[in-house]
Amino acid sequence: MINTRVDIKEFIISLETKYPVNSWKFNGIHLWPILRIDIFFFLLSKSNSDSPANVLKQPRVLKKKSLVKLLPIQLKNFIKFIIGNLWVFYKIKKVENIFVSGDSHRTKFKNKDFNKFFDSLIHLDEKYEDSYFLEYGSANYDNLYNSHKVFNVAKYVYYYSSFRKSVNKMKFNLSGLSSFFEDLKNDEQLCNVDFNINLESTLLKMKDLSLRIKFFTKIFKLSKPKRIYILCYYSLDVMAIVAAANFLKIETIEMQHGPQVDEHLCYGSWSNIPDSGYSVLPRVFWCWDYFSSKAIDRWSSKNVLYDYFIGGHPWINFLKSQNIEYNFSDYIVYTLQPSPYTLEDIFSDKLIRTIKKTKEKWVIRLHPRQDVSILHVEELLQQKGVIDKIILRDVSEYPLPIVLSNAKVHVTHSSGSTLEALSYNIPCLVINQIGFDYYKGLIQNGTLKFIDFKSENFVEDFLNFIWEN
Repeated sequence: MINTRVDIKEFIISLETKYPVNSWKFNGIHLWPILRIDIFFFLLSKSNSDSPANVLKQPRVLKKKSLVKLLPIQLKNFIKFIIGNLWVFYKIKKVENIFVSGDSHRTKFKNKDFNKFFDSLIHLDEKYEDSYFLEYGSANYDNLYNSHKVFNVAKYVYYYSSFRKSVNKMKFNLSGLSSFFEDLKNDEQLCNVDFNINLESTLLKMKDLSLRIKFFTKIFKLSKPKRIYILCYYSLDVMAIVAAANFLKIETIEMQHGPQVDEHLCYGSWSNIPDSGYSVLPRVFWCWDYFSSKAIDRWSSKNVLYDYFIGGHPWINFLKSQNIEYNFSDYIVYTLQPSPYTLEDIFSDKLIRTIKKTKEKWVIRLHPRQDVSILHVEELLQQKGVIDKIILRDVSEYPLPIVLSNAKVHVTHSSGSTLEALSYNIPCLVINQIGFDYYKGLIQNGTLKFIDFKSENFVEDFLNFIWEN
């Protein structure tokens, strides 16, 4: 039975050993890294939680439409395809650097939607000024910092792929893949799991990916960038960007945005990369610190195509260069996260008892993709009788690193904010087994403290931690 992230890691590594994963290709592109990441997120969504799946969506298998219904749709897509391509290819200019990210990487700064990583980089070093952004998501593009540099690329990719679907040709080498899916469906470790990744959905995804690669190849041939910097390479659009860039020998650099550990199968524990590499995998990894680099080093050192460097955290370096007035101090910061953590995990009875017993105020920070609102959290904490100990809104306009920098301690289940807090020398407490698996090395060497939120003595141990700090 697969219950933990360590279990997931070991299960997926066993698949890489047991099956001819590197023989599965489409148009010469290795399929395995895409399948591996899909399986990883699928199993994450099913482990330790009854919350809705947070998994990369599989393409829907659509019924064929009649010619009468299909013609108007095709005509509409054709018009959008022509207009969209004329506009985007006209606007794209030759640049040194392209930044690729989602709207979730933006935060409010001086009343603008500011990309924490790439806008920071442009501000810190003028060599990044010659650049533009390829961005995906649904943010309001009227209020962006460096808005003249930003292209909402998702809709143009959609127009392109919608029109070109009927003419795309694919070459597959998938010998043994059907039996692989059949084995997964019958695997005892996946008992009672409705495994929604199959051959049909995979073929549809590969067709979509192939179209996107063609689109981005055209863009890069026009813009001729030397480097492409990426946040979260493992969505379908961004994998297409990485593959197109790798084909054109453009340097691809994944910038760290959260924990990079062995148990995060997008970044760690690659056990079977071929000498020729994977087209959809970035070649270079920008790491915040030494700890974060180790998970990359353990596999990249075995293949000359891959490398990493420790480049620091641009957002924190940018904030340290600003004179931000901030008058709060001596509180406990509790950073929340979405699935697989439920509200019952986040605000367990033991944690509520702990909040009641501490004299410090608690600053609660929701994750950008938190599936509940601040208002809902306020109502819950009002019911629990601790709202008078909580700060939710008063510091919400301040960047999280600034809030962390003046904290007494930082508490989390497994957030990457732990690494941000450590950069300010703030004592950190991890309270979930997932966090222990992520930060085991830092816990074992004493840099972090671990107390399981389910443990019998959680309240007493937590209070001792506060007293010691």
